[in-house]
Amino acid sequence: MLSHRWVSLGLLTPIVIAVALGSGAPLSAIRPQAGGAGLFGEAPDEAVRALADQAPDPTVVRSRPVTINFDVLTAPAADARTSVRPTLLLNLFDDVSFTAVLDRVDPADGGFTWVGHVPGVPLSTVTLATVDHIMAGSIVMPDAVYAIKYVG
Repeated sequence: MLSHRWVSLGLLTPIVIAVALGSGAPLSAIRPQAGGAGLFGEAPDEAVRALADQAPDPTVVRSRPVTINFDVLTAPAADARTSVRPTLLLNLFDDVSFTAVLDRVDPADGGFTWVGHVPGVPLSTVTLATVDHIMAGSIVMPDAVYAIKYVG
């Protein structure tokens, strides 16, 4: 965990991180999942304060600053061929958490892109690009879109 590398995440717009699409009704797949460490951790207080001072984006429904637990992405249960876990717990908010399943890994200089889906949610995609311990990505489902944005 790097103290100066924060990420903000939320329910999406193409630019930032959090706009609800569709009816606004919660997806049945978006419910807290028990067990295992999540990919996202609480951001330090200084990051929370810094982001709170920014002008709000009217397209964002909600967001939260987080740190990325890179150990969860690559540690012991990692697939030997890809060095990444085949499933990830995406703990976006206290009440929005689900498991993503790996479909493929696309290598990149200094990193990779983890591409998967949310089981039981047709047309879902999870894309997490990581380079030099910085992450950006999206979680797209029929009724919701979440974005993960590097904020500094």
